[in-house]
Amino acid sequence: MNSLTMGITDLLLDPGVLPEGGYLVFGLHNQYMSTSGSVVEAGNHLKGRDAMIACVLSSLSIPWSVRILYRNIGWMEFSFLADHIVDLSNHDEVHYLMETLGNPEIVCFVGARGEPDRKRAKSDENVVEGNDATDIMLVSTRPSAWSFHSQYVAGGREVMMGNLYGDVCIIAERQSPAMIRRGRDQRMEAM
Repeated sequence: MNSLTMGITDLLLDPGVLPEGGYLVFGLHNQYMSTSGSVVEAGNHLKGRDAMIACVLSSLSIPWSVRILYRNIGWMEFSFLADHIVDLSNHDEVHYLMETLGNPEIVCFVGARGEPDRKRAKSDENVVEGNDATDIMLVSTRPSAWSFHSQYVAGGREVMMGNLYGDVCIIAERQSPAMIRRGRDQRMEAM
């Protein structure tokens, strides 16, 4: 077992990591091609270190996918996950960002124990009213090798520039211990 496999296994089996559940984020080490604007199919073509991470996650029965982690900077600051490349540069003016984005999955950066990660997100909480944010923890400190940037004009009382910065990542689901116990209990009852 190599150090990468041991490190990921230890992280995922530690009940103190993301105790309320959430996502673990692994930045990609390679770039891939997308002809459709979706990055999901890249999960079938991972190579090198990216493939090793996916293999370890699969061997531990951890659900994972390739998605884009976007950070919106400049207008309303928040982070979200998307399966496809978001390019707002062709919009004349964006008035309702959440509607324009199609109500994306909002995420909030946290540390290993679920505490807010203020280094990566200054104002994640209370950013998008009415949307629950899923906790997300960056495992790789290195940015993804595959990233996107889209600049747009944000309209409202005053016009300002907004920027979307996206990193394509492997997103691994970390269920909370309570969710794991419930699933185990349901399987036992079914037997």
